[in-house]
Amino acid sequence: MGLFARFVCLRGEVTANDLAGTVKDLLRQRNVFETADPAAAERLLMIAPAGDGWLLVFDHLEDPSVAMGDADGLLEEIGRTAGNLALDIFVADSDELILFLNNGSDWQARPSLVIGHRGLKGGASEPWQRLLLPGQSVDDIGKAFAKTTTFIEEHFAALKPLFGIDLAAFNEVGKILNGQPSAPDVVLLRLKAVPAPGQSVGPPKP
Repeated sequence: MGLFARFVCLRGEVTANDLAGTVKDLLRQRNVFETADPAAAERLLMIAPAGDGWLLVFDHLEDPSVAMGDADGLLEEIGRTAGNLALDIFVADSDELILFLNNGSDWQARPSLVIGHRGLKGGASEPWQRLLLPGQSVDDIGKAFAKTTTFIEEHFAALKPLFGIDLAAFNEVGKILNGQPSAPDVVLLRLKAVPAPGQSVGPPKP
């Protein structure tokens, strides 16, 4: 079985520690709190630099497939509010890489790109123009994902020359799960759900 995962990359002026404070505030609204006891942690969330001006938020390191459904709406809310621009990134069974551009537009009408083992499978490149680094064009998007891959994660590297997104921090996940220390610039939140009497864990009530 391949990798199922979902994570968000945010572009803005905040540091990983600043964003961690925002994330903890959002989690408290969901009755989820940070715990100092690694043995008590039910959920792991990582925030790490991901290129110049970019931060990576990876929820549910302990089981990345859980983040696909974003049951408590955390990743969606972060993508809407925590950065000037955000990419919502899905990895589907290591067969497809799906990118959504969150730029304040209607959530259901977000620009998307669907990338398979042999290149682009869906989505229009033009809406991504504003995200491209100087010297890159929309034609370069198709070229960047043109190579044939065995695992779709091999296309992660293409995000750096196009958009400046460096997913090297993705490698920290394995280190964390193996009990190894993470890089100094990585923020790891160990989380536990603590519902108040009569309350349930989940997204805040409207």
